[in-house]
Amino acid sequence: MVLIENQLNLTDHGHLGQLLTYAAGLEAVTIIWIARQVRNPHRAALDWLNSVTEEEISFFGIEIELWQIGSSPVAPKFNLASKPNDWSKTVSRASGRDGELTETKKLQLDYWAALSERLEEQGSQVQPRTPRPQHWANYAVGRSGCQLTARVNTRDQRVAVQLALKDQEEAEPLFHLLKQEKDAIEGEIGVELSWLPKPDKLAPKAG
Repeated sequence: MVLIENQLNLTDHGHLGQLLTYAAGLEAVTIIWIARQVRNPHRAALDWLNSVTEEEISFFGIEIELWQIGSSPVAPKFNLASKPNDWSKTVSRASGRDGELTETKKLQLDYWAALSERLEEQGSQVQPRTPRPQHWANYAVGRSGCQLTARVNTRDQRVAVQLALKDQEEAEPLFHLLKQEKDAIEGEIGVELSWLPKPDKLAPKAG
């Protein structure tokens, strides 16, 4: 889910609060704030949000200008004022400008790009991620404390998907609620799943 907040003037506290309220209600994972100018306090707020939220959540602050060359029609020009910490590096790698990727990294990048395209084509509720040359990708599932992680093993030509319940208080009851629907879930997916309670083990952070 992508949320875009447009503002004709300088950014203000009211629109920042409105942006966060809408993002929470829509469970947005990409939040874009467009304004004539992103003021320094709000630039700092977006940078902070990018540093404390999970990798799946991205905040962008964009300033808009109107450009005209001679008698040409007026056109908008967008300037990035705030972005996720590793966004520029990711875009650079994905476009091939950050040095040569190994064959394995190229395969990983191609796989995630194809998966993102497939998710968009099917209108999946799982939001596509920016493809990265790595063996894993995390996806938001619309519920806090839950994380969907996909992994690809290019050597053994295997793929795996894991739903981790990370909220210690809700994990166990939620696990048992899901397991009650085991037959229906496995029937929908088409494969038998592994159900691992592991109440004393925290889910590892990928990467």
